[in-house]
Amino acid sequence: MLSKVIVFELKRLIPFILLLVLLSGLSLYDQITPEPKKTGVLTEKVEGERALEELEFSTKDEGYRVEPASFIIVESNNEWVQIIEEKDLGLSPDAFNEQREIGVFTFHCEIEQIRLLEGDNQKQVEVIVSPENDFYHVAVMDQKQLGIGDTGADLINWHFVDVDGERLYQITQDP
Repeated sequence: MLSKVIVFELKRLIPFILLLVLLSGLSLYDQITPEPKKTGVLTEKVEGERALEELEFSTKDEGYRVEPASFIIVESNNEWVQIIEEKDLGLSPDAFNEQREIGVFTFHCEIEQIRLLEGDNQKQVEVIVSPENDFYHVAVMDQKQLGIGDTGADLINWHFVDVDGERLYQITQDP
């Protein structure tokens, strides 16, 4: 009679033991999984440029993926579709309006701020980023903020800098 009581009690403990094993496995997985680490290839410090204004942008997508570090400016729907297909991003081709918006893709960085700087016959746009391994950020901003179509500016220089002002990359774009 005593053996039946013990078997009955063990049957009641099996779900509890299974739950304990699953919880231990999850805790172990969290300890093993690495968190993204800060990275950065810093070359040139930007000094002496004053910001005219901070530009507004909206995040269309962000996440984690293994991808070579790169910075891309998108002006047309064809470029937008090409990038999201090449990089296999989960964005809709309709998420971008080439008549009103400019797209900014950063891989291995998160966009913190976008600013318009003073410049002689050139528009200077500074994109302040936080370098982060395996992280991508897709942002769009209104073309009107840059004054695209205004006379006087021949080029738009995009400077991608980290939060300390170190220049990471530069793109020169015809308006």
